[in-house]
Amino acid sequence: MTAVLILGAGGTGRDVVDWLPELRAAGRPLEVLGFLDDDPAKRGLEIGGAKVLGPLTDIVRFPDASIIDALGSPRSYRGRPKLVEAFPDSRSVTVVHPLARVSSRAVIGAGSIIYPFAFIGPDVVLGRHVIVLSHGSLNHDVRIGDFAILASHVSLGGGATIGRACYLGMRATVREGIQVGDGALVGMGAVVTDDVPAGVTVVGMPARPLGSA
Repeated sequence: MTAVLILGAGGTGRDVVDWLPELRAAGRPLEVLGFLDDDPAKRGLEIGGAKVLGPLTDIVRFPDASIIDALGSPRSYRGRPKLVEAFPDSRSVTVVHPLARVSSRAVIGAGSIIYPFAFIGPDVVLGRHVIVLSHGSLNHDVRIGDFAILASHVSLGGGATIGRACYLGMRATVREGIQVGDGALVGMGAVVTDDVPAGVTVVGMPARPLGSA
């Protein structure tokens, strides 16, 4: 059994704790030692049966533990690389829920989390620490950069490219072959039919930069 610390005591971390019986039944037993979270208001709380042990810097107290990166939200996604890259990938656990459908020709980077009912098609390449929530659909030849987060029901057409540390909101759709630049945010329900520059927030149908006419 692998002993792990979960970085981030938010929704993603709680979800992973909830999957423990299913992961164990699928031959992936994890023993969660607890959460590490920089929010002092969470210190000492018990969440889903696991305790918040301290801030992220407390990882030095657990030199033999592996880590699950459950950090990130629409408010903080761009800061994930700085928080996580201090830890070697050799300690990072990749978690794929047994109800996800992942092609044998897909590549999943270290530290990534794939939720139940996600579809990862052939020749898709996910970078390190990517999170794909439930019912995400990544069609053939999609490329996802490190630290990107795809919320529930995101749909990516074949050959789409999502940059590093992006956030795609719930039910966002990206047309085939489109490129979304590093650090961009795609709003909930947006339909992306043109390339999105790095660092830009786009919303709407079709998606346009936030604040544009």
